[in-house]
Amino acid sequence: MAFMTVAQARENFLAAMETLRSSKVRSALTVLGIVIGVSSVISMAAIIQGLNSFIQDRVESLGSRTYFLTRFPPGTDPSRMPERIRVRRYLEYNYAERAVSSLETPT
Repeated sequence: MAFMTVAQARENFLAAMETLRSSKVRSALTVLGIVIGVSSVISMAAIIQGLNSFIQDRVESLGSRTYFLTRFPPGTDPSRMPERIRVRRYLEYNYAERAVSSLETPT
């Protein structure tokens, strides 16, 4: 593995500085692009983290005794479901009351 001497490092640094001085617009645009790119990545990460914590808080606030009943399977496209699923009856509140009352045990 070859190491750079102090003289070579100095020469490379001076060449880089000369290039930056000769093309100021290109250097400014490069710096601007880097700043915009880094800030957009940081802001997207912050937004995603905020949404994750919001959703987690909402789910935790539901509690452990919350049930979700749907007419259709979650995450499916209603236009591509079989007819036996599409013609299911709508759920009504009294169905849940009957289910809860049948689960309660007499004391």
